Amino acid sequence: MHSAGPGRACPRGYRYGPAVFQKTDFQVETLWVAGGLYGNPFALERLIELYERDSGRKALVFNGDFHWFDVDSSQFSQIQTLVDKFWALRGNVETELAARASDAGCGCGYPEWVDDETVAYSNRIIERLKTAARRFPAALKRLAALPMQRVAKVGGERVAIVHGDADSLAGWGFSQEALATPAGIAAAARSFETAGVRIFASSHTCLPVLQSFPEERVIVNNGAAGMPNFRGTSSGLATRISLRPSQNTLYAVKAGNVFVEAIGLEYNTQAWEKCFLAQWPAGSDAHRSYYERIAGGPRYADCRQHVIDVKFTGQLAVDPIGFTLEELARLKIHSGQLAALLEAGGEVGKKLDFLLQEMNRETNTILSKTSGVGELGLRITELLDGSLDGAQDGSSPLVNRTAAFMRGLTGCGTLRKLIYRQIP
Repeated sequence: MHSAGPGRACPRGYRYGPAVFQKTDFQVETLWVAGGLYGNPFALERLIELYERDSGRKALVFNGDFHWFDVDSSQFSQIQTLVDKFWALRGNVETELAARASDAGCGCGYPEWVDDETVAYSNRIIERLKTAARRFPAALKRLAALPMQRVAKVGGERVAIVHGDADSLAGWGFSQEALATPAGIAAAARSFETAGVRIFASSHTCLPVLQSFPEERVIVNNGAAGMPNFRGTSSGLATRISLRPSQNTLYAVKAGNVFVEAIGLEYNTQAWEKCFLAQWPAGSDAHRSYYERIAGGPRYADCRQHVIDVKFTGQLAVDPIGFTLEELARLKIHSGQLAALLEAGGEVGKKLDFLLQEMNRETNTILSKTSGVGELGLRITELLDGSLDGAQDGSSPLVNRTAAFMRGLTGCGTLRKLIYRQIP
């Protein structure tokens, strides 16, 4: 049993009641929500670029933990200056940075399934970040004034934007682990009634969730905007909620009048890794705790890789047919990489062979869990097998056809819809 000390205890000031969700703060056609930027300027640049492409009435909300690794004063200032231009909430990181005195450590409120070593790393990271943040007293005042939640109306649907869950800034009620239990599902379902919202958009737990509930209600957690969210990938995630579907979604679900989507943030990973290592070299606390994820994505344990339930079971927040969203997300990312590789030209044989093998592996896993999704499964495997035979020749017409076919298939969501029997 872990002690409720710094990093685990949830301060009283972090808690709030359902009354905070009664007021609507703003109305838009498209809402972007990004938590867990963690001081990554390259992910921030990509996020703003994608957001600015959207038309109509829109808003971008940073729902906390936009600071974390940015202990370099110029980088801290850069992140803060850009975030100040948009809506923002304070996460536990910003709350502890602005606190004059606190015994909450990092303020993460870590649950018992997180080991003590990870908690200790985070407590030491926040202390180093505080040292950097003290150089910006005006910014700290702005952080202290930020709210812990907002409510937006998107296409007539009320969206509660939080950092943690429906009860606390550092709550874990919307985590993969909590929603993988009947008790967690029941508690989350009650939150919709007390808050009077269609959608909860959260972050904090650092792993993505898209969980459907009766009456087209949804909990969406973008995981981390500034770090990879699936093993073997390198992009962050942001949440997009809109009347109009995006053409670049990794996965999505409909909630009332709006589309709730996960958008990949493909930032410059080499530049970010160099930037991170300059501030947190090997042996430092952040390096020990986060570098493996930054370099290759999170290492999911047990069944906690299940992050979506588009058909509510009433019991578990796991996929009703045993299919993991991680595999579909990786397949889409690899499809985009394949198309980009062919477009660039040049010597692509070895890279092409590697990508096709990865796509073949993900596809076989998906098809083995979904009874092959009929004739489409045969077409996919036929194309990939043929492309592997000719992978050393980047100009192979079959490889090009495969790239176009898979990019379109994963991009428009047809594969996902077929898997979940949502279209004839």
